[in-house]
Amino acid sequence: MSYATKPRTAAGSRLQGAIESVVPQLRERAAQADRDGTICAENYRDLQAAGIAAAFVPEPLGGFGLESVHDWILGIAALAKGDGSTAIAMNMHLAVSASMAQGYRRAEAAGTDTGAAAAPLAAIANGEMLICATATERGGDNLHPLTEATATADGWRIDGTKLFATLSPVATHIAMNLRIRDDDGDHIGSTLLPMTAAGINPQDDWDALGMRGSGSQSIVFDNVQVPQAAVRRMGPWGKWSIPVLLNRTMANLPLVGAFLGMAEAAHEFAITAVNDQQKLGQPVNTKPGVQHVIGEMTMELAKCQSIMRQAGD
Repeated sequence: MSYATKPRTAAGSRLQGAIESVVPQLRERAAQADRDGTICAENYRDLQAAGIAAAFVPEPLGGFGLESVHDWILGIAALAKGDGSTAIAMNMHLAVSASMAQGYRRAEAAGTDTGAAAAPLAAIANGEMLICATATERGGDNLHPLTEATATADGWRIDGTKLFATLSPVATHIAMNLRIRDDDGDHIGSTLLPMTAAGINPQDDWDALGMRGSGSQSIVFDNVQVPQAAVRRMGPWGKWSIPVLLNRTMANLPLVGAFLGMAEAAHEFAITAVNDQQKLGQPVNTKPGVQHVIGEMTMELAKCQSIMRQAGD
């Protein structure tokens, strides 16, 4: 049994229960989505209806109020046992909404107006907002985004190309990092844009060997005009800063939970297979070689679970 059955918080338990309620449907649809190489929109409607997409939304705004990274990892691992493509895609949305929820709690703790922070969170809880995220580009890395925000008279112009925009075919909004240049130098910035904005051009070019249902297409941004408040600075371009480090960790650590969940599911499938098969009139699970391989798998899985548990803590 995986430690993933033991969340540390009440919100984590609610998330786990909601995920377990949709895993059978996800598993039924996964093979077709993989064959077609298309994202399954029905999966995300189910995740929104079950409250999973609003896991980080504070309870007063209609969500679960999740704050535990440990329980976030467990949730993504559980989701991946139904469909790995859906798990990595939903993780992108949760990473952005987790950051939004932190901003809301900071404003609340400071006694400042929470209206601006509350609005998108309430939209997520109401099923009106589903956010994809991307940072990957050709010829760059997380510290050197090449998609650029250029200042205009009344805001910004955004141009560039992003790869691996996971979830984007069904998302309402896209979050991404940017390069900003001004008299003080180059900066890493971030933005959150509606997918319907003029100049956002999805390329429908996701054709991978694995994760075929994740919708991780590339997107071209061509003269996308946004207001001044739509772009924020995070730190110097080409250098780590606390906001940039937090942004990458928040997205990537639970993402590894998806791969753990896939491994847990594969382990379960292997156990079921050897328990159901016979060779020369004897159960396959009695063969020493089979038992040895299953034992090695179990030990490797236990190591992965322990590492993820420690990382989550």
